[in-house]
Amino acid sequence: CVGGPLERASIYYAAADRAGLPRDKLRLVDHVAPAEVPRWMRVCDVATIPWPWNDFSAHATSPLKLFEYMAAGVPIVASDLPSLREIIRHEENGWLVRPGDSAALADGLRTVLETPFLARRLADQAHREVASFTWARRVRRILDRIGRSGVLPHN
Repeated sequence: CVGGPLERASIYYAAADRAGLPRDKLRLVDHVAPAEVPRWMRVCDVATIPWPWNDFSAHATSPLKLFEYMAAGVPIVASDLPSLREIIRHEENGWLVRPGDSAALADGLRTVLETPFLARRLADQAHREVASFTWARRVRRILDRIGRSGVLPHN
């Protein structure tokens, strides 16, 4: 199941054809209403963040999608980037793979999908931890890093 704009369907079908997968096993879902996104995430066997290495993805982003995956309680396979390693610990609350390496991504997906107890343990741990990543706590950490303090909500 792939979610996103249907104008990219030909790309996904071509990849399925190259891999020898029947097209009827591929489900493409167009954009859905924001209120429906958590339900779609929860039915996934695994969620991925397969980002390449670049300065922005490695150091300057806070991946909201990662927190959504954690809250949905699905196992996560993600690129091993500093920005993601701030949250994901390999084999503890997610599975990290070499950025830009499709074989490593495939191996990580295979490992998680073929090891149900591992997938459940990773997902459960990530789900427990996501509650600590509130906006107020993030602002507090940023202010602490730059040496300022302020009065923030208690969450």
